[in-house]
Amino acid sequence: MHCARPAHQVHFKKERAIVAVAVGMAESYCRKHAVGHNPPTTGCPDGSKDRGLWQINDCYHPEVRDKCAFRPTCNARATKHISDRGRDWTPWSAYNSGAYRQFLEVARHAVHRAWR
Repeated sequence: MHCARPAHQVHFKKERAIVAVAVGMAESYCRKHAVGHNPPTTGCPDGSKDRGLWQINDCYHPEVRDKCAFRPTCNARATKHISDRGRDWTPWSAYNSGAYRQFLEVARHAVHRAWR
């Protein structure tokens, strides 16, 4: 429910919210204070951090400040924007690797409960 409620609050469509919640579970287990550290890359030569429920990267999305990234509803709103309202999950490694799929059934139940 830690990802389902914020997804509902920012008006993800129900079917898109299922994928959103599954991605959030695969990225951070839907922990609002989760932080992942990334090594330097070509695009982020100083390394970067992934933050919050949906692990929003601070280098690729500097418009999402820490204050927002660690607040579930704000993180969900940013996630909705980055994912083109839940239509494009390719910015998330858990989606690209398929890791989110193992959480789809749990996500489906959480979304159905949140949408009641």
